Amino acid sequence: MRKMKKKIAEALELPLSAFGRCPGIAIEGNHAVRIDECVEILTYDEEETVLLVRGMTVTVRGRELTMRSYGGGTIRLTGIVSGVLLSDGQ
Repeated sequence: MRKMKKKIAEALELPLSAFGRCPGIAIEGNHAVRIDECVEILTYDEEETVLLVRGMTVTVRGRELTMRSYGGGTIRLTGIVSGVLLSDGQ
């Protein structure tokens, strides 16, 4: 099973840590993003928010980004979302 996860991760250009207990990320058009399993908010401002999410780093970029809710490890950002970047957190 691990070999299959590795092949899929490589094909999709995602970190292997994105599989298994994968965080949920819901993108609503270009105006909202909900991210589950957030461990830590690394940076937060109106143009970029960087989150540590179970061994991955999730970067949300845009304009007028506002944190609408944060509880139980779930964050909801609204504004004009221009991109969401996943990296292996290293």
